Amino acid sequence: MRSTVYRTRFLLIPEDVISDDDSFGSIRDALGEIDIDVEPPAPLTEVVADGPLREHLGGLPRPVRLAGRPGRPAADAWVALQYLRSRFAANGGEEGQQPTLADRISLEHLLCGTLLGWGGAPTYDPHGLTDTAAANYAPPPVRAPVELAGEPPWRDPAWDANRRRPVVAVVDTGVRDHPWFGDLSTAATPGHRGFLRLFQPSEVAIAAQEQKVAGLPRSLVLEDSLDAPTTTNPLTDVVNPATGHGTFIAGVIHQHAPEADVLMVRVLHPDNVGLEGDVLLALWLLLARIRDARTKNHRDWVDILSLSMGFYDEDPGDGKRSRLAEIIRALVAEGVVVVASAGNDSTERPFLPAALGVLDPPPAPGQPVLGVGALNPNGTTAWFSNGGPSATCYAPGARIVSAFPPDVNGSARPGRYVPAKGREQADLDDFSSGFAVWDGTSFAAPYIAAELANLMLDIGTDAVATREDTTARAAQAVTRLRKNAERR
Repeated sequence: MRSTVYRTRFLLIPEDVISDDDSFGSIRDALGEIDIDVEPPAPLTEVVADGPLREHLGGLPRPVRLAGRPGRPAADAWVALQYLRSRFAANGGEEGQQPTLADRISLEHLLCGTLLGWGGAPTYDPHGLTDTAAANYAPPPVRAPVELAGEPPWRDPAWDANRRRPVVAVVDTGVRDHPWFGDLSTAATPGHRGFLRLFQPSEVAIAAQEQKVAGLPRSLVLEDSLDAPTTTNPLTDVVNPATGHGTFIAGVIHQHAPEADVLMVRVLHPDNVGLEGDVLLALWLLLARIRDARTKNHRDWVDILSLSMGFYDEDPGDGKRSRLAEIIRALVAEGVVVVASAGNDSTERPFLPAALGVLDPPPAPGQPVLGVGALNPNGTTAWFSNGGPSATCYAPGARIVSAFPPDVNGSARPGRYVPAKGREQADLDDFSSGFAVWDGTSFAAPYIAAELANLMLDIGTDAVATREDTTARAAQAVTRLRKNAERR
């Protein structure tokens, strides 16, 4: 086993196991032998309000809370998981049920966004990323305001009403108001005319799960799509490390694929950490959305999934048996192209989900996950970018300029200023210009997602009736992407 980061009081257990009294009872009885209590989570009907979507969530892994009994050591998920695996393997396996049940239970990992700067690293290693001289990024911070000259990306107003735009789902920190985004108050409603859309069923479900299952304090619950709060420390008013992350990514896609639509799904907290249970819930709901669209033959579809986050798995198989791999495999089978950031630790250790393209290539049909490393402006590989199985392709990811929430203004002040004359140095956390420069493989993945969206525009995005249509289109787009990369 290798190091990982997980929630010590929770295990992920599929909904169909939780709802089966015999299966869930066997788990509770087994853990009771080591003085660990298992608390049944709130019913799924209290978490996912949308009935048609809920019908597709039988295999959804849900967080289940563990508790130590009075006078006994505190419960630890890793200890509980190892005991379940050994207990079931040693005591039965009749009809093959118990070992399979144990294999479907896992830790709940913490996922981090793959931005760079101000603590936005997927791991907190004292080497590499904090060595600003070696990384050739000095002085910090790397996220800084800039002015962008030029007009917003242009979309053709005469677009054929019968032609569907490609949809890129971005599972991230959500968004804040920006002039490029239009009226966010209508972005979750059908017929919204802007390029950016919000996935309200996911917002409602994640808020319910964090309150009723995870028991997070109200101040920490992700209640909507807005990237808030901008600071979690009112005494220092320092801008959170992930503030603006989703807004920035949406801007990258809009610049490079202005005719594409972006569906924002919020899962990351402003400290740049996401609970695996929330990420899985959002991805399963996207899968349910696609299957519902296929069943009812409507256009509420997802063509590309862009993920700028991940984790390092403890499994010797490097996570290909993980719950995250399971749902991504299902999305790929529906014809979704999954693009994921490779991570920023300058390592070849597999970073999930980016490394799944190499570790867990799907059987035909379906395209492998595209793990994306970062390039410098001169085309060389960025110092911080992961490599190995996590980076099967590369795109610009250093010194990227994109949209940033213009209402963000933190507590840092210019090094020199003369208030009476209105003269000062640049204020590095005043983003009133609405744009910023940032670094990280976080911004290389949406670049590739945008390129794929443009290719799908050429191929055609209308066919949603069959898996054969969508997987064939995905294969054609990825093949063209690779040919274009070879030409460069």
